[in-house]
Amino acid sequence: MLENMKLTPIPLLLASLTLGSCATAPAVLWSPPSPLPPTARPGDLLEAQVLAHRLPKDAGSILEVASTFTLGLQINTSMLASQGFDAWRASRMANRNAAQAVRLRFVGQTPQGDPDLQSGLLLLPEGSKAPSKLDWVIYNRGSEMLRAAVPSRLANYEIDLAWLLASLGHAVWMPDYGGTGDSPGQQHYCVPGSLAASALYGLAAARTWQTQAEGRVENGRLRVMGYSEGGLATMATVKLWSEKPELASGLDLCDAYPMGAPLDLTKNYQLGLDGRLVVTHPHYTILLVLGWARAYPELIVPKDILQADIMELIVPMVDGEHSDERIHKAVAELRHKPVGSITVADLYLPQFLARLKTDPGLEPYLTIRQEARLDTFVPPGTVAVTLAASPTDQLVPPDNSRVSLASLEAAHPAVAPRLINLASPTHVQAGEEALFFAVMDLDRKTAAP
Repeated sequence: MLENMKLTPIPLLLASLTLGSCATAPAVLWSPPSPLPPTARPGDLLEAQVLAHRLPKDAGSILEVASTFTLGLQINTSMLASQGFDAWRASRMANRNAAQAVRLRFVGQTPQGDPDLQSGLLLLPEGSKAPSKLDWVIYNRGSEMLRAAVPSRLANYEIDLAWLLASLGHAVWMPDYGGTGDSPGQQHYCVPGSLAASALYGLAAARTWQTQAEGRVENGRLRVMGYSEGGLATMATVKLWSEKPELASGLDLCDAYPMGAPLDLTKNYQLGLDGRLVVTHPHYTILLVLGWARAYPELIVPKDILQADIMELIVPMVDGEHSDERIHKAVAELRHKPVGSITVADLYLPQFLARLKTDPGLEPYLTIRQEARLDTFVPPGTVAVTLAASPTDQLVPPDNSRVSLASLEAAHPAVAPRLINLASPTHVQAGEEALFFAVMDLDRKTAAP
């Protein structure tokens, strides 16, 4: 994972399944962020703006086209078919709710533990058929380079699945994450503690708004899901909740879906130490260095890791305003190579690679991430964990999920954690399977009317 970090799930596939009424909306403009109040505490709600209301068919429109036949034109749907996806879909078509989208600004927390302005999206079912008691779902999105392509802008590729969840009767919280959306500074890319803080402190703000504006009763259940970086965020959320359950006071976290997740960010890092390994997504490799350097500025220094011209010419582009394609092209132009042929040696200092090879225990960029690994973390036995991975995923090694499953089974032999083997071969394709499965599975468990 040192050399090939790109954890963005399924943008093209989900976008191609979207009907016109459910298409990604243009960014909603509102006032620029103001400084945090001096008394601001993580979890405080700062501002809310209702962005949209959708009728039942529009809110759940992705269900109109998401049969295993239609999905099967692009991915392998054998797993979904074996789990009864088409029957579930048919049973829910006539039972969708209207839904509303609310953009929230709240007080999150930086990796250093300081209050941080953050944003995210709350989706709520509404109308006469909406459940009388709300259950909560935290939906952690996958990776995104662009600051504005986030849930709170109604501009994220995974948002139609969140709309679907709301139309099925679930209250959904989607954090933007620190350093994206309205949150200033460098994106906290793949830093588990930061992702978890965005999820749970944002949930607290979402519950505040729901109580003040809607006043509906909760049923006490909380579920959390996500794929790729969102899967990492999901397991991190479970860990933070297990340490500080008061962050979701009154809710029992009963199900978690950490799918396609890089639970060990350093797995197989040795493969890149000779410098010859091709880095398929150099923009995310650079962003990973910057995100962890922000989390641990006294220990991780980007100029001691990345080559000088990368620091000078490419790092300024990793600002949330340049797309991954543009950054990748810029790196290729800098090295006078075709896009797709950048190697580890094109990015990292040779001294850094030599240190990793000689004594990896002295390199904080490796050791700190190893200490934060979540594949051996064991949640309380009351949390039903569903892992999912493609056995042929070459981007996020499936051993992340296998090690986690073994840890869970050893710690809770009476509990039955699951590992869903996704049928599609690649990380991106398998993401669509995983997310549709999670939506179906948690909806069945909730039995929303």
